[in-house]
Amino acid sequence: MFGNILLTGATGYLGAHIAYEFLSQNKGDLYCLIRAKSNIGTRYRLLQTLKFYFGDEFISRMSSRIKVVVRKYCNKSKFGSFKK
Repeated sequence: MFGNILLTGATGYLGAHIAYEFLSQNKGDLYCLIRAKSNIGTRYRLLQTLKFYFGDEFISRMSSRIKVVVRKYCNKSKFGSFKK
């Protein structure tokens, strides 16, 4: 059993299934790091992904335990050059 966790990639196939397994088998909250240009629509996008794979009933039972953390798109210039 886990407490709260932070998950990246929750809007993708694998991340959505990891989120489902965590929420189904644990009592902790799920914090999802989502890249977006703004906060608008990020929670909706995540819930729509989970609804697509697992249905409305899952969302209605688990949505209170799902927290969204928005991260602005990364600017690769801040990480330096990746060229050899």
